[in-house]
Amino acid sequence: MIKKLNILISSILLSSSLYAIETTGSCWDANQKAELEYAELEQSIKFSFKDAKSCEPISNASVYFSGINFKTDRFGEITVPIPPESLDLELPLVVKKNGYITLKQKVTAQIGSFWQNKFLVTKELPITSARFILSWDATPKDLDLHLKSDDFHISFRNKNGASFKAKLDRDSMKGYGPETITLNKLNKNKSYKVYVYKYSSDGELNHNINFSLYKNNELHRVITIPDNMPKNSRCVQLATIHDNKVIYDIKAVSKSYCKK
Repeated sequence: MIKKLNILISSILLSSSLYAIETTGSCWDANQKAELEYAELEQSIKFSFKDAKSCEPISNASVYFSGINFKTDRFGEITVPIPPESLDLELPLVVKKNGYITLKQKVTAQIGSFWQNKFLVTKELPITSARFILSWDATPKDLDLHLKSDDFHISFRNKNGASFKAKLDRDSMKGYGPETITLNKLNKNKSYKVYVYKYSSDGELNHNINFSLYKNNELHRVITIPDNMPKNSRCVQLATIHDNKVIYDIKAVSKSYCKK
């Protein structure tokens, strides 16, 4: 009996360890971030594309950007022209690869550079599922994505909710993200709310934070947190899903909403 108990405990510890390794950390380590920044010093800008769950590079993907068609290399990267310093503009970005949901979003060019050069792409989902992805800059170092319904609350404290109805796929504590949550089945009779909580004390909740929502096996929308959030905000409501409809009701709320 004691031997069986020891084996069971060892198995639990091993699976927990593997889960922690899988779900902790940024998709871009310090060396990769430095390489992307160095490319800009060399008068070129690299865009990097990675899987929102596994963080694997998205190689051989078709990318349309700034009127040019690209193919990502084995590192999941493309090299794009530096924008003119005199122009502030938004340029459409489209990323396609078999087995993945097409990514479509605007990329802001300003002062001869781009606000964003790291992008997350997600694999195709069942039509009844939904996925929520949070990404940001170097600071705040630790943001937490929360998904709440009447019978579960998914966060780093509870990675699997209500008999695996939803799951925290990735938990990043070192800046950049992603934080990724998958809702296995959208129930039109239930309401779901998505929040971001600033766990670390550095930085602010502002436009450097991107939130992507996927449903019906397509990208529903990419939004950024506006800069008019109160300076001391720790918890911001991002979206509500009710009757299968999405409302992007972005507002600062009490941090207790992210802890209940």
